[in-house]
Amino acid sequence: MHFLGSRVNVGLVKRFGGLKTTLYNLTIDGCKLVNGETKPNPIITYIYGFYKVYSNLNHSCPYDHDIMMEKIPATVLDTQFAEMLPFARGEYIFQTHWIHHNNNKATVTSKMEFTNIKCTSLDTEFDDFEYCLLKSVNRTYKYMSLKVNLYKTPINFVKVNFALLKRFNGYKPFLYNISVDACKVLKNPKSNPIFGYFHSLFRSYSNMNHTCPFNEDLIVDKLSVDFINHKFTQVLAFPPGDYLFHSKWIANNKNRAEVNVYATLS
Repeated sequence: MHFLGSRVNVGLVKRFGGLKTTLYNLTIDGCKLVNGETKPNPIITYIYGFYKVYSNLNHSCPYDHDIMMEKIPATVLDTQFAEMLPFARGEYIFQTHWIHHNNNKATVTSKMEFTNIKCTSLDTEFDDFEYCLLKSVNRTYKYMSLKVNLYKTPINFVKVNFALLKRFNGYKPFLYNISVDACKVLKNPKSNPIFGYFHSLFRSYSNMNHTCPFNEDLIVDKLSVDFINHKFTQVLAFPPGDYLFHSKWIANNKNRAEVNVYATLS
């Protein structure tokens, strides 16, 4: 048999109170992806990294042999789930469906919307928010802006905690909760892909785009919902739901500010 065309559906499911909630559900053309004919999907690339070197499913189409995966060490999965792309604690199911010569087509359209933003200074002698707002210019253009005034510069040490939560009878941890030395990782963004992804959500709209020290007030200027929508539906697709993006900003070993951004993906 010559295996010339294949679509692969990949699903990652987590158990919440006995209920199985889908975190990712993606379908790609496996042959085009491996052949380099389509733009790499970061989630598929990440999952493919679990088994690529332990399988003969590691070359372009066609496939004219049996498919095998052999002796994937638990340490590999531990590294992938705990270090490279940290996940919240819990029980997970990794599901795949392999579709051969199926010409059915489907289109799925998703949309991300900001619903609220809350910025809190925890030490007003160190920093304070001049503004923190969402603004709807018209029905198609909505943006977020904030400015935090810094009163004790330069800042030479910054640690950031990013957490993504999803509403399940209240907001619950969803996939990511990471803390990083921002000064170090901004020197080498590739060292932490999750921080890199979160930072990319606002980097182009902010002066928080360089390594330490920080000598100036920090600004996020007119971060558009369309840009975030692209990030959450095209670059790294998320399932529909209500989300809370929570961040803590720790300077000189003290938590100085927290920012909560609420959004809905429908």
